[in-house]
Amino acid sequence: MVKEKKKADKKGDKSARSPSSISDNPEAAKQEISASKQEVAPSAVIPVLETPLKQTPKRDSEHTYQSEDETQYEEPILTKLIVESYEGEKVRGLYEGEGFAVFQGGNTYHGMFSEGLMHGQGTYIWADGLKYEGDFVKNIPMNHGVYTWPDGSTYEGEVVNGMRNGFGMFKCGTQPVSYIGHWCHGKRHGK
Repeated sequence: MVKEKKKADKKGDKSARSPSSISDNPEAAKQEISASKQEVAPSAVIPVLETPLKQTPKRDSEHTYQSEDETQYEEPILTKLIVESYEGEKVRGLYEGEGFAVFQGGNTYHGMFSEGLMHGQGTYIWADGLKYEGDFVKNIPMNHGVYTWPDGSTYEGEVVNGMRNGFGMFKCGTQPVSYIGHWCHGKRHGK
C-alpha cells in the first residue's frame, strides 16, 4: 500500500506541472513569451473622436420626453485623424502651437497642437454642430470640458477618453431637465 501511495503522489506531481513550464522546457517558454509581445509604433494610429457623444436627457418618472426628430448621438469612436487643411505653425513637419484644422467629414479644431496632435486647450466642432471646449491630451478630450449639443443641451464637468466620467452637470436644452452628479463611461451614475 505504501508503494501505491508513492506512485499516486508521483503521478499527481507530474499532472500538476504544466508541460510548458520554464523548468521543463525553457525554449518553448521563450518562444511563447516573444509571440505574445507585439509592439505598435505610436505614430501608426492617431486617435480622435469621430462621432459625438450620445445625448441622454433625464427621464422624469411621470413624463417621458422624446422628440421624434431628435438626433441620437453615439459614444465616441477612436479612429485615424485625416486633416484636410491646417492653418498654424509647424515644427519639423508637425503641427505645433496654436492652429486651426479641418478634418475629413467637416469636423474642425481650433486650439493648441503639440508634436502634430491636439494637445492642450481647444475647441472641437463636429459637422452636425456638437461642440467640445476643453482640455485635450494627445487628440483625446480629457480632464475638464464643456459639450454643447445643437439643441442647446450642455454638459460641463470631468471628461475621460472623450466621455463624461466623474462629476459633471447636464442641462437639457429643450426641456426643464438637468442632472448634477457623477457619471461613469458617458452615463449618469448616481441619483
